[in-house]
Amino acid sequence: MKKLDKTEEIEEKVEYGWYLKNVMLGLILIGSGGIGMIIASIFLGGFLGLILISSGFCIALLFLWPGIGVLMMNLFTDKNMAHPTINLPEIVNLKYPKILDIGCGTGRVAISMAKNLKNGGQVHGIDIFDRSLSNNALGTVRRNARLEDVDKKTTFQQGSALDLPFEDNAFDVVNISYVIHEIRDKPRVLREIARVLKPDGTLYLTELQGAKLSTLLLMGLMSMTCKRKVFWQDLLRENGFKVLSHVEKGPIVVFNASL
Repeated sequence: MKKLDKTEEIEEKVEYGWYLKNVMLGLILIGSGGIGMIIASIFLGGFLGLILISSGFCIALLFLWPGIGVLMMNLFTDKNMAHPTINLPEIVNLKYPKILDIGCGTGRVAISMAKNLKNGGQVHGIDIFDRSLSNNALGTVRRNARLEDVDKKTTFQQGSALDLPFEDNAFDVVNISYVIHEIRDKPRVLREIARVLKPDGTLYLTELQGAKLSTLLLMGLMSMTCKRKVFWQDLLRENGFKVLSHVEKGPIVVFNASL
């Protein structure tokens, strides 16, 4: 049997993981139970069969549809389309920008930003690093940054959007993608962002928007939990931000705001 050379290195690969992998699997598993109930109703018939088919249809509609929607998003959506990280003026033109990515996860967005730094600069990422979401871990994101050769341009640490562990006026750009909808105290998050953002800095906020056919097709009835575009506009303005522009890409809306 051939012995492995101890100096032989095992090739390492970047591991960004799937977006909301565990949530997706949970939705598909529960929704598949609904399909099982529908199948069982065919054999049982009668009143019990009617209850099973009705309940199974509701479960499949509520859980399987959005589960498959997230699966399709992971399989077919261009990951860069969902984040304002490509050719941002603040990254391309500014010299030595200091950038914060809130909810950095495995680093897909933060590392993409670091790759686009043309005039120096640093990207800082924070996350609660909850493994139940998508294998989010501090070690994973630091390893990804090293493998993508941007470890000297990035810094990652554990932290909360409600209490950002940074000094006042620290950043030229703050990016928060698909995070703020999960936090109950949204005004507090925006106050924290305003505190750490420089007076002439830029905030990029990305969220799924409600009342859109594309969101309905993606998330099913769960799309009703998504806020409308005007909700995010009003939230930003009520908390001291000026909305400079916004871009809609299917179910996604990206706001460009400043203080």
